[in-house]
Amino acid sequence: MGILRLLLAVSVLCTHLHGKAVLGFRFLNGDLAVPCFYMISGFYMALVLNQKYRPGEYWVFLQQRWLRLMPVYWILLALNVLTAVFFVSRLPVQRAYSGWLYHGHVPDAAALAWLTFENIFIVGYEFLSCAAVDLQSGAVYFPAQPWREPLPALDYTIIGPAWSLSLEIMFYVLAPYLVRRSWRAQLGLVVASTLLRWGCDWHFHFVSPYFVNCCFPFELAFFLSGSLAYQAYIRYNAAILRAASRWQWARWVFYFIVLAYSRLPGPDILHYRFFVCALFVMLPVLFALTKNIAWDRFTGELSYSFYLGHPLIIVLTSALFMRLPENRWGIAYLLACLCFSYLLYRFVESKIDHWRESLLQRRPRVGAEAPAPVAT
Repeated sequence: MGILRLLLAVSVLCTHLHGKAVLGFRFLNGDLAVPCFYMISGFYMALVLNQKYRPGEYWVFLQQRWLRLMPVYWILLALNVLTAVFFVSRLPVQRAYSGWLYHGHVPDAAALAWLTFENIFIVGYEFLSCAAVDLQSGAVYFPAQPWREPLPALDYTIIGPAWSLSLEIMFYVLAPYLVRRSWRAQLGLVVASTLLRWGCDWHFHFVSPYFVNCCFPFELAFFLSGSLAYQAYIRYNAAILRAASRWQWARWVFYFIVLAYSRLPGPDILHYRFFVCALFVMLPVLFALTKNIAWDRFTGELSYSFYLGHPLIIVLTSALFMRLPENRWGIAYLLACLCFSYLLYRFVESKIDHWRESLLQRRPRVGAEAPAPVAT
């Protein structure tokens, strides 16, 4: 599923380029690409927890996930801070780091501590989308429409896409207790999460970005949908493998739908629901088709650094790329982000992954001798 993961990361890039096309395609919108990442994460966490980790290894699992996310994030955070200090005043991206650099109002001690904590440790990052900083006192408050306030707390984010990592971490904390449950229990949680979203939206008419795509109880349905797709993969493995071998063209059709999503006929809400359902069906098939393809796996490895690093590339290269014809912006940003992602993976992520694997191999033998089977 490496190509799919990278296509989703490119979709987020296009969204942050205000819909600029890449080779004539605008991909998915960001509000759909991120839930798709959640579904893929749910599939893979169900896979590793049921096949790689033994019962009783809860803290080993969390350690491995923390090491997967945080070192790369901290390196990118440091690069963003250095960019803000030394370069941003010379670049034409006035919005970048605006809360820290362009507002003369300094948050009070409590607000400053909270904003700093969120930028360093991520957990709770999504709550910045529903907060603002008072211009007089410097205190944080939570208005009904924070984006209309003079100083939204989002202006103090350094790596914007990191809010989704906060939800990932929340899922990691709960995943060992959820993805080993029966498919009926997981389906019940998916239904409950979906009904909670619809019910709250119908009753309260939420318009805040937090409730639209950052509220973990609402987004849990996507994570567990991915876990259910894994259950389907295990339960119907032989049939899925036969179908995958016969209909290999199906994955390329699906990738093309990702590319041409913005051109699909009909209302957006119909596109959204169709694609989520299609992804649920395709996850087991894509995994069966690509699990042994090294280049596809390598492509997927670039997606994490691409996803977190593309805002920095936009800041650093805008002065150069804005001189290009407008129809070349997308491909220029794409190539720059791919090069940056490769360098980060080659010299940082691959080393950390090797170290993580060595730690996992040295883990003490706790609980059962074999991974737990998938619950039925």
